[in-house]
Amino acid sequence: MSRKFGALIVALAVLIPSGVLYSPEATAASTRTVSGTVTLPKGAPTSWYEGVSVTAYDPNTGGGVGAVPDSRGRYSIEGLGAKKYELDVEIDEYTDSKGRRVVPNLLGPGTRTVDLRSSSKRGVNATLTLGRTISGRISLPPGAPASWLKRIWVRAGGAVAYPNSATGAYTLVGLRPGRYPVDFAAVDDGGMRPNLVDEYYGGTPHEDEALLVDVRAANAVGINHEMKAGKTITGRVTLPKGAPASWLGSSTVTAYSEDLSEWISKANPDPKTGVYRLERLPAEPVYVEFGPRVSLIGGPESVTGVHAEWYPNADNWSSAEPVTPGSAGIDADLTYELWGTLRSATPKISGSAKVGAILKVGTAGWQAGTTFRYRWQADGAPIAGATKSKFTPTAVHRGKSITVSVTGAREGWTSVTKTSGRTAAVAMGTLKTATPKLSGRVKVGSKLTVQPGSWTKDAKLSYTWKADGRPLSATGKTLTLTRAHAGKRITVTVVGTAAGYAKASKTSAKTATVKR
Repeated sequence: MSRKFGALIVALAVLIPSGVLYSPEATAASTRTVSGTVTLPKGAPTSWYEGVSVTAYDPNTGGGVGAVPDSRGRYSIEGLGAKKYELDVEIDEYTDSKGRRVVPNLLGPGTRTVDLRSSSKRGVNATLTLGRTISGRISLPPGAPASWLKRIWVRAGGAVAYPNSATGAYTLVGLRPGRYPVDFAAVDDGGMRPNLVDEYYGGTPHEDEALLVDVRAANAVGINHEMKAGKTITGRVTLPKGAPASWLGSSTVTAYSEDLSEWISKANPDPKTGVYRLERLPAEPVYVEFGPRVSLIGGPESVTGVHAEWYPNADNWSSAEPVTPGSAGIDADLTYELWGTLRSATPKISGSAKVGAILKVGTAGWQAGTTFRYRWQADGAPIAGATKSKFTPTAVHRGKSITVSVTGAREGWTSVTKTSGRTAAVAMGTLKTATPKLSGRVKVGSKLTVQPGSWTKDAKLSYTWKADGRPLSATGKTLTLTRAHAGKRITVTVVGTAAGYAKASKTSAKTATVKR
């Protein structure tokens, strides 16, 4: 894996060299402008404006047009249509004048609706706040080269940090208040990846067992982690007599987690000797598979003519035995593939690639009697637990393309794995909404209560009450009518938000006129 800096992005945008965001909808007929000022939190350096952009998104098409504020925070987005837009302030990393990577510790105010149907809008201002941070120090296991610190990253909540190469100190910035699993992992840098175990805070390789770091009330400091030296498994792969030596170069050895939900390490045998070495393994049993190298991200599959097997000499994983990392002599004598090859077809994904929407994979065109296994991937990386014919993207998959690998098997036939084409990048989901209803007597001194109806599970709901269209101070599920409301008609607007979903709102019908 090549080293990539993690973007701290409140919403996705595509910058072009001019510094203005790409606009798929700006045309000669566009006449509207929205402008205002973005204010940094007190004490923040004005250079942080280099990492700030303001984008107006069309909620119907998802297309956006935007601008970068100047050194005083002023921005102007031109070329907009006469319609409503969702306005986002977005934060991303930038490179300063000394060539250093800078990630502003900022949080945007959230999405707001701007109505340009009647005219342009000025004074659409936004105030940014400081994000939460998680900091600590990474230490290497005894005897590990100090240079390995340059090949480690820390991840939490979409934020990415790299430790100081001399001290191991790191700081994750731009986090919203919450509780996060923190991942410490070795990075493939130019083909060299340190033999270190990928672990979460708390010393476990499994995310669901991680200790969550709490930044709900304050920044978290002292989140230190000592990287563990990876265990190894070594052995030799032997081809059947008469097989061309080139087949070794087209073979792979894979270690899977004990529950077979994810692969942990891969290795290719030496093309001359067949010797292999699996590294970065935790101190827990794994299952080892030997076989042809297969493409997991579409494209042609490498077929070598040998039969894949699991240690020790098992035809499938159900007959395999776990291997303890640290073991040597985990060998495999591969055999010729004697069975016929299943008739197969490239799987096709149906459904909308958006958060919360179900994706399905079909197996039309495969040989009758075939049983299937599924493995879904996001941008080519396996998704833990996604092993069924249906998959529902979540907020962590937004912006990524989804593929699925389907493995067909039938007794007496060679198993075949085919990978689908990529979906479009996963878009924001659409919240399930309901029109709210009001109950209670419409009379001064009485209480009105809102029933929001059925919304998407885990959606956070907020309430805005209005009298004759003017907002009131009440924000809860009830409103006590006072003399100030007499002669007016009451409504309530319910606004729903959820991670990975576009914000949605619904307004109730007007009540009768409030009586005294």
